[in-house]
Amino acid sequence: MKRFIEITVDYDGMKMLIPISGIKTVTKRADGTALIEFESICSTDKPKDRISLIDTEESYEEVLEKLNKAGAEE
Repeated sequence: MKRFIEITVDYDGMKMLIPISGIKTVTKRADGTALIEFESICSTDKPKDRISLIDTEESYEEVLEKLNKAGAEE
């Protein structure tokens, strides 16, 4: 799927496809995994409720590699 990356949620192992257009930041956590700040299409009337933080099982470097690959598929 173009312009999406698959990540694995850290706390429950659920796999997710997220559109790269919704990703605001990717941060490297102390353990080397990634924390993704993501703007959700599901929102309420409060703008701050549109932001989700997703802890991944993938390393920061793996997430960056997936983002670079997805961006190159345009």
